[in-house]
Amino acid sequence: MSQEAFEHTVRENMVDFDMDEKEAVEDTITQLQSQGVNTSHIVKSLTMSADGDIQSPLLIAIKQLSERERPNPTEDRESLLSIICNECQTDIATRVQASKHGAYKVIVEIVNDNLDNKALFVIAIKTLVALTEGQPDIVTNYNDIAEWFALFSLEPKLSIPILQLINNASFMHERNRQCFINNSTLLSSTFAALSNHNNNKLYIRETLRVVRSLTLDDDLRVEFSQSHEHVKLMVYNYNAIDIIVNLSLRLIESGADFGTIGDCLSTVGKLLVRHEFCRRAVDLGMLDATLAIMRTNRSEAGVQSLSLYTNCFVLLKSLCGEDDIKRDIVNKGCIPLITLTMIECSDKPVLLEAGCNALAAISLREPDNAKVIVDNDGVEAISNAMKVHADDPKVNSAACKAIRNIVSRSPQYCVMFLDAGVEDLIRSTMSRLKDKNGAIAEDGKSALRDLGCQVELKERWTGKRGNILE
Repeated sequence: MSQEAFEHTVRENMVDFDMDEKEAVEDTITQLQSQGVNTSHIVKSLTMSADGDIQSPLLIAIKQLSERERPNPTEDRESLLSIICNECQTDIATRVQASKHGAYKVIVEIVNDNLDNKALFVIAIKTLVALTEGQPDIVTNYNDIAEWFALFSLEPKLSIPILQLINNASFMHERNRQCFINNSTLLSSTFAALSNHNNNKLYIRETLRVVRSLTLDDDLRVEFSQSHEHVKLMVYNYNAIDIIVNLSLRLIESGADFGTIGDCLSTVGKLLVRHEFCRRAVDLGMLDATLAIMRTNRSEAGVQSLSLYTNCFVLLKSLCGEDDIKRDIVNKGCIPLITLTMIECSDKPVLLEAGCNALAAISLREPDNAKVIVDNDGVEAISNAMKVHADDPKVNSAACKAIRNIVSRSPQYCVMFLDAGVEDLIRSTMSRLKDKNGAIAEDGKSALRDLGCQVELKERWTGKRGNILE
């Protein structure tokens, strides 16, 4: 159903059945849904004008903002922008409708014309944030956004909404990320902001989120992402690892909140795409700081912050890009912290997935590390995660990787995993989840193979002419 047909039906309900606006809209939606009509793309916030026309407050506000010939005082523009912002926060259909009627272009013009009017500027930027959520395609003014942030980077009240706009534009959009990463003004301002932060935790977290968003590889429309190149550019040209690691150490020392510290750890992990990057982070003290966090945020009652511990596990996995660091992690007594936390928090699938991935990375090609994991209840931690979360493909895939890496060069530990019942767990999970997640089939077969179990492997190509088997 089109928006126009929906509005016509609402008007009929109001005129013919003397319904008010809310009743007419609700009745129309109920009728359409009972007929199997999808209404997710319909704007449902409507009002009737004095002449009997059904109109959307959103489109009225956009039209009034774009009418340059009419007197448009600041107070009126602020009011109209607030209407658009509130309407765009309701659903994606409203945002799409607003963008189709030119809202983005109109608001950008208002921003550029009012850089000296901070009150109007911040309302306009917040409206752009609401408008661009879930539709990054409409963002095209990369240089404008970079200049806005450079101009107001020292004023968190103004710069935080700009950072949120950059994050919206970068989500699942490779072209936008490449345009932002190639804008030296934006990157210089971003890392300068992290170097000279003013202890505003929201400001720090949004800035770190921008750095992480520029490392994403989530746009299915492009064949190859430039995420690796983006990280290299930020590290080599803007000293990203040094700046963010030093920021992390200062925040940890000052006792910052768990959320801000966790964002620092997550951001550092996103930058560790080369072994020399891992070594640089460790040399600056990131590994010692991470282990200190894991030790100090434990008590007799258990872990104080599950999300922070999860971030620690993810960072440890990233640091394992260099083999010497894997040994450092083990020698510094990290393994008992990982396995004990996994056993204590067996009902937390995200933490267990991160823990299994960390154990898998630490034990890869390192039989000595595998021995330490097994000696510190690693078998129990991994098998228990599979038992408790038998229907979670991510947890089971990570657990299979950990099992495979532990036993591949230390086959003497196979019997311990088999006695824990992992063979049945893997086979059961593979049969249930193979259609939901293809990775579990591959990881499960690899684990079964290295455990010495019977497994059917498909030989997809035998060296003969013909098609590869599906």
